Amino acid sequence: DIAGMFTPHDSIADELSSASNQMAEKFWRMPMEQSYMSQLDSNIADMKNTGTRMGGAITAALFLKEYVGKDLPWAHLDIAGPVWDEKAGSAT
Repeated sequence: DIAGMFTPHDSIADELSSASNQMAEKFWRMPMEQSYMSQLDSNIADMKNTGTRMGGAITAALFLKEYVGKDLPWAHLDIAGPVWDEKAGSAT
């Protein structure tokens, strides 16, 4: 019902919140907790592309942060929850 929004940029968060209100879509800004970054540590590669089950949306946002230019405003929208229609038993 409510998607997670991850961004280090207040301006993008404001724009997405405004757009979501206009379209009756719900977003909730979530923290990008830096301590979760250790879940992406790897002995083989520069970093893993997924963390543990705990904080998976957060680690996804932290992963993206590593590859987006510092001057480029960006956001990660975790729509895994709202995409599911419980009544229909399938994705919307």
